[in-house]
Amino acid sequence: MAALAVRTRKDELIDGADYTGDEYAECLRQIELINRLTNGYGPTIGALEAFLSENPVHRRPLRVLDVGFGYGDTLRAIAAWARRRGLGADLTGIDLQARSADLAYRVTAPGAGIRYLTGDVFSHVPAEPYDVVLNALFMHHLDDERIARALRWMEANSRLGFFINDLHRHPLAYRFIGAFTRAFGFNRLVRHDAPLSVARGFMPEEWEGYARVAGLNAARFRVRRHWAFRLGVRYAKGI
Repeated sequence: MAALAVRTRKDELIDGADYTGDEYAECLRQIELINRLTNGYGPTIGALEAFLSENPVHRRPLRVLDVGFGYGDTLRAIAAWARRRGLGADLTGIDLQARSADLAYRVTAPGAGIRYLTGDVFSHVPAEPYDVVLNALFMHHLDDERIARALRWMEANSRLGFFINDLHRHPLAYRFIGAFTRAFGFNRLVRHDAPLSVARGFMPEEWEGYARVAGLNAARFRVRRHWAFRLGVRYAKGI
């Protein structure tokens, strides 16, 4: 599709304010369902495994920040992975939406080792760098200028590196998610935003340009395609 040759600049409904609290909560629950059905957490878990394999002397709890955590489902998946692995994990999420923290806490088990913060990540000043900064389905919400800014922030505030889990801007993904969300009665936010998210997504080769604009070493970026139409972008500091 010619329209997918470049990222669309159209805004998603979820980035506005024209919805109720109930609609927002339902939207996040339905996005979690889509994540479960489409390997949404696999690329992120794989990236964390790669960071640990490259840093075998890491002994203290792994400190992770999830930027734009939404419903907290990625952090809960990481917590479950860490428990299975016998790994200590100190997990933090930050999101602009105050509703997100409230909703995420409701479905997060006490003692999960997760804290949810509300605020702008660019104003977040951690006491020390996180081991890994990551995000999932977050970067496509940003324009190109803020993508570069986010890359610089994640590099500056991570010890091992960062990971981006986002959408491959592909015609099949665009057609499928639009038909799927209509056929199965997803709410209006998801029906509108899901295909638009794909149109706001990325091509693998575009990340070299983003790295260059951000002033980062493009050779440290590893971009992989994952099922289903996911792109994983990993930046390793190599320390």
